[in-house]
Amino acid sequence: MTLRLAAIFFVGLFMSACDDRNQSAEIGGGLDDKTLQAATTPAAYYEYLWCKRGDNWTQETSMKFVADWNAEIEKLENIVQGAFGYQPRGETDDRFDGLWALRWADKETMTAGWDEYEKAGINDRLQEKYPDHLTCGNTAGQDRHGFVTYQPLEAPEGFASELPYYLENNFCGYKEGRSIDDFRPFMLEQFIPYIQASKAQGMYKGYWFLVGVPDGVSPEPGDFNWIHFSTSAEESARDNMIFENSKGGQELQAKMLEILDCSEPRRWDGYVIR
Repeated sequence: MTLRLAAIFFVGLFMSACDDRNQSAEIGGGLDDKTLQAATTPAAYYEYLWCKRGDNWTQETSMKFVADWNAEIEKLENIVQGAFGYQPRGETDDRFDGLWALRWADKETMTAGWDEYEKAGINDRLQEKYPDHLTCGNTAGQDRHGFVTYQPLEAPEGFASELPYYLENNFCGYKEGRSIDDFRPFMLEQFIPYIQASKAQGMYKGYWFLVGVPDGVSPEPGDFNWIHFSTSAEESARDNMIFENSKGGQELQAKMLEILDCSEPRRWDGYVIR
């Protein structure tokens, strides 16, 4: 569900909103403490690895490769919390055939985990067992990109119980003369409360999102990456239609366009690897 909007949650800048909630916002009416905490505290550190398939790649071999990879990293002390494969839908990119997304508790765990992984020789063993199968980036800022990531909305119960699930992402930046001071009240006082209220009425059931702030070199122009999740592409299209044809959605979209420039959404099928 794209909603044609985007968000960024810099901890220090957003903390002031916690003590000054505008209960008379034009759309929505403030957030509960749990959501405010989620919007102002990083949930995880995500890395996105650009991956290329080799001549020996097959779906069957990929399943065996993932099983062996999981068995190997279970032996490490600093273990990645989750891993996901993102396959582009339609649009191709010369830089990669797909992405591996790694969810770490924080950057420190990520650094320690990679150090353990390399010292253990895991990649060498996997490449020897599965030659010319899959090669994923491991150079930060080139083919491996890190993001401090926030999760203001919880994933719906049972999300990803059926694969693939669906996601879209936009890279967004502030328009000239605009800043976080314009966007902060819009997001905390209007957008999130609107989505929460809509969910309470039975809409946007499968929707949730992550917001990633680039840690270092961003792979695309923009100040932040907004990733939207839905159970399926069909659900996302239906939710977008509802949003774009509703009065509240149109008002939110118009306000967003005054603040942000966002890329066109890229579309992906998502798979749980770990």
